[in-house]
Amino acid sequence: MRSFDGWTDRASADDADAQGYQHAETVREYYDLCNELMIFGWGGSLHFAPLSPRESLEDSKTRHQRLMISKLELSEGMRVVDVGCGIDGPMRLVVREAGVRVLGVNYSEVQLAKGEIVERRGGTRPHGRLPRYQLHGHGAIADGTYDRAYAIESTCHAPDKAGAFAEIYRVLKPGSLFWG
Repeated sequence: MRSFDGWTDRASADDADAQGYQHAETVREYYDLCNELMIFGWGGSLHFAPLSPRESLEDSKTRHQRLMISKLELSEGMRVVDVGCGIDGPMRLVVREAGVRVLGVNYSEVQLAKGEIVERRGGTRPHGRLPRYQLHGHGAIADGTYDRAYAIESTCHAPDKAGAFAEIYRVLKPGSLFWG
């Protein structure tokens, strides 16, 4: 990890606003460090979902993702952004069931690489609708180019919430839908 030693210094500082703290870097390093443990505990979809009686965790996450697909009114051929795509668990279901093209955006290079490995091994994309992945970066996506966007438990990590949602708004076409 690039700056793990610095975490312990900042965590033990008396000043709550310890100098040098960079939220985005902390998030990136956390997910890089914990990725395999998270996959072990959560499987391919690294998010929570409300459980119903007699329902498995995996079934609850699938139900939650299908609700998202429905509410986003996805239709074949749309271009969608997965904000904080993790290792692309929800993205695989979205592509398979809605026939859309998805761009996965993430801070963690480790998770992006893992998602690409899982994708190459799994063959879950119908009709060659492979996702593209990129590291998060302001302005990395052209204005008004996507039909839909979703973020499942990722925007909570943005140090500037208003800025994060402004960036999502910026890349969506007028009249587009966002699920978060």
